[in-house]
Amino acid sequence: MSPMIKKIGADVGNDTLKITVENNKNSEGFDKYEVMNVICPGYQRRILGIENSQLVNLLDVTIFDLNNNKETNLGRYFVGGLAYKESRGDLIEKTSEDIKAESEYTLYLLLTGLAYALYEEKNPVKHENISLGTVLPIEEYFNDDLLNKFKNKLWNKTYKVKFNSKAFNDAEITMTFINTYIEAEGAAATYSYTFNFDGTYKKGMENVENEVHLGIDIGSITTEITVLENGEFNSKGLFGINIGTAYPLDKIAAELKMTRNIDITRHQLDYILRKGKKFTVNIDGQIVDLTDELQTLKEVHFNNFIKYLVNQINKELSTRGINTKFFNRVNMTGGGSILVIDNFKKEFKKGNVILAENPRYANAIGSLSVVMANEQQEDVAADEVLNS
Repeated sequence: MSPMIKKIGADVGNDTLKITVENNKNSEGFDKYEVMNVICPGYQRRILGIENSQLVNLLDVTIFDLNNNKETNLGRYFVGGLAYKESRGDLIEKTSEDIKAESEYTLYLLLTGLAYALYEEKNPVKHENISLGTVLPIEEYFNDDLLNKFKNKLWNKTYKVKFNSKAFNDAEITMTFINTYIEAEGAAATYSYTFNFDGTYKKGMENVENEVHLGIDIGSITTEITVLENGEFNSKGLFGINIGTAYPLDKIAAELKMTRNIDITRHQLDYILRKGKKFTVNIDGQIVDLTDELQTLKEVHFNNFIKYLVNQINKELSTRGINTKFFNRVNMTGGGSILVIDNFKKEFKKGNVILAENPRYANAIGSLSVVMANEQQEDVAADEVLNS
């Protein structure tokens, strides 16, 4: 594979897009980028002076489809933090009813995030060839129509993202997807904590071929389950459950609205709780610290959530004939796992429960490892022919 091809992993999470771009100069082997998964129609904003926000919060873009020998304008959009701040009642957030593979906004968010990750101040106008690894929810992945529909939006396709904010120096990033590899959410996460990029086992995973591992990937709207048995996925143990941390976060937000008349979104609550921030609000002109109250609400609603989730996991595993007594290890990934790991350990007493390294980025890292693995296979195949 040409060194000019950018190798990228991407996870269009229900609340956040996570991107990993290969970078051998980084000790981890990749750079990480994150964009909030919200989008709205864009418009010409009135701006006085210079915008001092972080670039990730200035994603005002126009997207072009450059396929079929023509340039088609797909529209102007605010993406991420800018959409959150500047929408005019038309903010689009991911819901449990949305089908990721079919949604045009999945594509627009992904393209914007990739262009942002590829942007260079000294080289704002460029064309990049990309080998992309990305994911779909398990239930969508095993639907051939949805899988093909999503893949056809990317495979050998070319798009251009024009940045409209002056902070991006009139940037235009054109991207051609030379290769596109799609994996199931949860399965890609499993790759991230099982294998190094060179295909060797990570420390602590050397005995995976003689063990049974349960993978639990908790997102905001869905939870993806994988069972790795003797080093291979057990097809009966691959399934999704339609609940995630948005459920308890929405419950907390509703209670704060009812008891304190405080308007707050699940995105704000997730950030405060995940980062361990203080929760202070202005009530009748007084700054009130509600950090302890928020922690109490978290314990109540997240405990209820975990009890329900564990019940659903056990029920589904039993229905599918998976014996939970044989689990050697339970690996937890996904942004939601950070919030619930302690609750989960108390409730799920089957195997050693471990929070994986880089849990929020696990699917993006695993997707990048898939790109790496396929590149190595292509090189081996070429060597067999050209060196014979």
